[in-house]
Amino acid sequence: MVKMLNIAAIQFEPEFLDMNINRKKIENLITKTISENNSELIVLPELSFSGYNFKNLDQVKMTSEKIPDSESCKLLEKLSRRYKVFIVAGINEQSEKKYYNTAVIYGPSGFITKYRKLQLYYREKKFFTPGNLPLQIFELNGYRVGIMICFDWFFPEIPRTLALNGADIICHIMNAVIPDGAYIGDTYYSKWNRIFIILANRIGKEDDLEFIGRSVIIDNTGKILKQASNNQEEILSCQIEPNLARNKKLNEYNDVIKDRRIEFYRL
Repeated sequence: MVKMLNIAAIQFEPEFLDMNINRKKIENLITKTISENNSELIVLPELSFSGYNFKNLDQVKMTSEKIPDSESCKLLEKLSRRYKVFIVAGINEQSEKKYYNTAVIYGPSGFITKYRKLQLYYREKKFFTPGNLPLQIFELNGYRVGIMICFDWFFPEIPRTLALNGADIICHIMNAVIPDGAYIGDTYYSKWNRIFIILANRIGKEDDLEFIGRSVIIDNTGKILKQASNNQEEILSCQIEPNLARNKKLNEYNDVIKDRRIEFYRL
């Protein structure tokens, strides 16, 4: 029997620096996603609770949160336990006087793990510390799910490593501003690695940065299953068969993993 998975990406506009408004909005959006789509895996954008375009360290400090004890984490835990759903969301993490652009993962049993963004973009380097944790893969009903955060996509080693480590799905959380962004690049990563990708981006404008939206769900062949607009709050949802990501063959002769000739790739 084919085992399907209901997945969703939430595209919305956070209120810059207003944690309470964003928590309420996120709670409403997650509840709506579950009630309308019976979603089992929900992906929210990068820095969902704080906003993105910080001007100074004070703004970073005031919106930072300790994982897993913050109010935002408690909200995600409450929702994931109540609805028996897996949630991936971006948080401004504070740890030992440092700040990280982090993804947290919650499931029906509560907190699962976190991943800190490896590749910081633009002014992020002024405030955040580069990630110091390994790439993360978590288990979801027999499937394996990896995480990327925004600019990580510029480095093909990251999705390839997740695929080599057995990821069937990559959750890619974003606050993208680059016009020809990852919604294009991820179609190639899914095709090259034969994996599903759920890209959740945000919309709106914060001072000099305008976010491009276009959240997307891509299947294991690079085909776009669902895509959002560039300026509307939307919930993308669909049903996928993650087992298809276990088949790395393009045809009877070619396998995208077995055909690699790594003896020529190493520096």
